[in-house]
Amino acid sequence: MRFKYLFSAPGHDVPVSNEDRARPFLMAPATPHPFLSLGDYLDALTAFLSRDRGAALLAVLNNRMVDRPATLSDLQPLLVRTEKHGALYHIASVECLLPNRSVKLAITTAVTEENRRRLTREYSLLNRLHDNTRDPALPEIFCVTDQTIAANGDTATLTMMLGEWFDDYHEWHISREANGTPQIRLWDMKTGYRFLDKREQAALLQQVAAILTRHYDPESGSQIYPWHHAAGDFVVCGSPNALHVKLITTRDYEPLLYYPPAAGLLPGLLSFFLHLTIRMRLDRLDGVGEPVWLDDFSLPATIAGFAEELHKKNHPAIDPDDTLELLKEFSWEELLTGCEPLLALYEQEDAEDTELIRANLKNHCRLLQKCLQGITADPQQGTRLNP
Repeated sequence: MRFKYLFSAPGHDVPVSNEDRARPFLMAPATPHPFLSLGDYLDALTAFLSRDRGAALLAVLNNRMVDRPATLSDLQPLLVRTEKHGALYHIASVECLLPNRSVKLAITTAVTEENRRRLTREYSLLNRLHDNTRDPALPEIFCVTDQTIAANGDTATLTMMLGEWFDDYHEWHISREANGTPQIRLWDMKTGYRFLDKREQAALLQQVAAILTRHYDPESGSQIYPWHHAAGDFVVCGSPNALHVKLITTRDYEPLLYYPPAAGLLPGLLSFFLHLTIRMRLDRLDGVGEPVWLDDFSLPATIAGFAEELHKKNHPAIDPDDTLELLKEFSWEELLTGCEPLLALYEQEDAEDTELIRANLKNHCRLLQKCLQGITADPQQGTRLNP
């Protein structure tokens, strides 16, 4: 099997040179590995893809991706791109240039013991959620395995996962426009970065809220968490008239807070809703800078996504309209009180984020209460959120 190694860059690819291969492999954005080089990481990707004469790769192509069987001779060369080096995982892609089409897959790599355990758990969770829902907003995952590589008289074991690549889906983050106004910016690697208008931003956040609500389990309180816009967990594709959002990772799936069975399903659902409205407003400037708080437009979009999926659940013990009407009865002070257990949880995770949340929470709850008053139940169209 022949491989060609590239750096993914906006608008084009950059070949990996011998000098690049000699650079230290970054375990995190500013943390070099004790002994592995970038070339060693690429060699580990090669060994992973070449295992058993490319059996895992061929199985994916033959069983799920193409109409006719592929052979090793069809896969020459394989284009391997380093896409992102994050705090938890390293993302690469492999593009298979078949005679009539190309197929691109994702390779997620974990280096530390803790992150390797995370990735193995994520493999199980994504498979479970995908099998249970067949939700196209989640990636299909094909295999996970350990890959040991020797370098500089030492050895390292990496955990690697092969999964679906969402082609032409891109990260997005809050950036400052030329006048200093913070807005959501789409990191479009093909046509160039651009700021989304308010309508696009609202559509994006509504879809994010819908995906998270779709995978909330009212019986157990289990939900996809942690997630963070700064980590690039949600990606988006499409033209200004038709944005589509997908979720690329599921780090955990458990109840956020515990409520005794005697309390029923409603306390957990209300806690999920409050949590959703808060976390939806958190990002970091350009993904890695200071914490930032999304503008007020995010709240109606979040409520709309939540209400949309609540109706689709058809849960016998949850009446969507009654639930939304109940939310309307809360004062902003009562909503604020309901957020207190969440703040204690957030404090354990990220003190800087929590400080920003605390600074904005009263105004957040006031606006949330106002937005909830705009909800009406329409017999023909279902629940509507009025401007």
